[in-house]
Amino acid sequence: MVEFRSTIVEIIDRPVRLWRIKVPTDVNTFDLRDHKRIQCSVAANIEALHRGQFVTGIIRDISKSGARCVFQRTEAAENAFKIDQTITLHVPGHCGRTVHRGHDC
Repeated sequence: MVEFRSTIVEIIDRPVRLWRIKVPTDVNTFDLRDHKRIQCSVAANIEALHRGQFVTGIIRDISKSGARCVFQRTEAAENAFKIDQTITLHVPGHCGRTVHRGHDC
């Protein structure tokens, strides 16, 4: 998150409402997460537990408490996965793949 103090110099109403502000002299940044996220781009497959249905995607970032995965939205994927369902994340590894179990959210 980013935080700074400034002053409104001008308010413009047309064509859209816009605030023109002075450039801040100090900007503070701080992390809202409990665990640091590490950016990555790792190919992965996600499987609905005991269903044998896979969706291919990419792990965008990972932390101690989870991972952000991006998968192509398909009708099959939407029907296969539900909120709070246990899933298996297959990640290519040294021995072919590494499997991690977790929850879809």
